[in-house]
Amino acid sequence: MSTVAAATPVTKMYIDIFYEKLKCLVEELTKEELVNSYSEVHDGTMKGEKFQEKVGEISNYSNLFDRLKNEKKVFTDFETLEQIITDLYREFSDYSTLDKEVCDTLLSICRKIATLIVTEEFPDDSFETSQFELIRVDEALVGREISISNYLYDKKPSVENHLMVITPKDDFISFIQSTNFENLEDFLFIFLDKVQISNDFVTGKFVLLHSNYQENIKSILSFIELHYVSLGGEIHNSQVYPHKPTITSSINADISKNYHQFSEVLYILSEYNSQKDILDKYLKIYQVIENFMFRYPVCNLVNKLTPAMFSIRDFRRLYKRVEKDEILALDDLIEKVFNGIDYNSTTKFKKFVLDKWTSLDSTKVSEINDALSKLSVSSKKGDYTHDKIDNNNIIPFYTKLVYMVRNSIVHNKETEYHLTSNNLLPGIIYILENFLLITTEEIVFNLIMNHNNLVWYNHPELYLFR
Repeated sequence: MSTVAAATPVTKMYIDIFYEKLKCLVEELTKEELVNSYSEVHDGTMKGEKFQEKVGEISNYSNLFDRLKNEKKVFTDFETLEQIITDLYREFSDYSTLDKEVCDTLLSICRKIATLIVTEEFPDDSFETSQFELIRVDEALVGREISISNYLYDKKPSVENHLMVITPKDDFISFIQSTNFENLEDFLFIFLDKVQISNDFVTGKFVLLHSNYQENIKSILSFIELHYVSLGGEIHNSQVYPHKPTITSSINADISKNYHQFSEVLYILSEYNSQKDILDKYLKIYQVIENFMFRYPVCNLVNKLTPAMFSIRDFRRLYKRVEKDEILALDDLIEKVFNGIDYNSTTKFKKFVLDKWTSLDSTKVSEINDALSKLSVSSKKGDYTHDKIDNNNIIPFYTKLVYMVRNSIVHNKETEYHLTSNNLLPGIIYILENFLLITTEEIVFNLIMNHNNLVWYNHPELYLFR
């Protein structure tokens, strides 16, 4: 963890902070050794003359800032200064090693402060700025990622309880311009005082906070996230799966068939198509599979009886069939699909899924095995690994994989791995993108589009008497 702040306690006038930073920026852009070196290279050329003129324009601001400070006036003509600096970087891009984002960031803070000062003269306010720290919170430094880029938490009336997350590279200028800092001028001056005019500043993520809290930075980050999500914010980064279903199995859709029996399932599939987050998509496709794994035993029973009468004894048998544990019901469905449903005229779904698994990228095997281990995809004989899957165990393996991915998303038990956008392993992403979503789509759409005895009802009603 690194701290970008002055360690010695000191009270500073706000006018000193304001003009000190502006002068530092000017001096950084017009360093004598840099100017002389660049001028020497372009001596006697039109470019050299233009360079001297542009540097002179910037350098003149140093005297202007001194005069305005002595008069206690507020500098407000940022537009002209910003344009001169922009011209310098555009016309002499090989001159300064200071990233232009540093200039833009600093000027945006000063501009915001200038708009908050309603009097013609600078107020005679001061603050012990050393009470606050600007702490770098990159993931490598604090051991965790914070996805919030630019965010202000203001706990009025005490400035000591204010917090701000700053990520200069993530549209920080827009954040500064749009955020209401009215009655928060103290905090903005403190922030300006802590800003370092260096390229390191615009490449990191920082938190500005009172020094009382700096030793418990992880707790502070969680507090910020809690407040952010309580206001409707999102702190996760979605793993996007943008692909539309591509059905490659043999389909024999028949307009005369009773597809309206799947009307609810079709709405779920529509929701599946609308989802972009890979975990949300998987839960939607699992909803359809879940529907089918309990629909199958019902179809199996009623299709054999109808149009015969349905007795109380049949109801009892039906209840027993759908009362199964979810994993057993899923295993029954997968077994019937793999062995009983044609992928095409020469291949059952069992071979299609096994071939899809064995054709996964061999360079990803280590990541795949790590994912299977993390998800606890195992049997009584031990953990499943990529190379152990064959024709004899593809059914129990596939069942367990489908089920455990679902459990890891929806369960949040201390004893189970809870899958979120924040902890998606590369192997889990790879399995979802290149195997699970592809194969479950094929199964679901094939079962709906091709008439079969697994999930299709042959009749729309049950006869209870004649």
